[in-house]
Amino acid sequence: MWHRRLVRLRAQIFNGFLFTYSRERRLLRMKRKWIGLLAVALVALGIIAYKWHLSSYLSRDTQSTASAAPPRVLLVADLREADSDGDACAQIIQDVRAARERGIAVQELGPDSESDLLSRYHVLTVPTVLILDRQGNVTSRYEGEGWETVAALRAQLEQLR
Repeated sequence: MWHRRLVRLRAQIFNGFLFTYSRERRLLRMKRKWIGLLAVALVALGIIAYKWHLSSYLSRDTQSTASAAPPRVLLVADLREADSDGDACAQIIQDVRAARERGIAVQELGPDSESDLLSRYHVLTVPTVLILDRQGNVTSRYEGEGWETVAALRAQLEQLR
């Protein structure tokens, strides 16, 4: 009789232990889930905050460039060719640089530049020279490296003031 009671008591203690152990395991799993969920939420908030900061920084940058006066001449060329002799592309680069020395606002870009001006003005050919008015609208466009392009560009650059 006392033996059965001891067995029952052991079973009750063991079952209570198992119940307590399984309950603690469930609570621990729940804590892990909440910690994981909290970590994911913090990472998501961090990404959102970073993107918000980056977009506000970029919008300030584009506003400052939008308010700045656009260049009068935009040159898109492989600028390594500037010192070549007898090359029409080199002559175009030199003529545009001479216009800059006369005080005309010039911006030079390489064909691999990531400037938004390349897409804004649909520049696909190298060299390309764009003559812009004060509002940034294209008044003349010269593409390619033919000698007739050099002559026409030189005449147009002489008229700019």
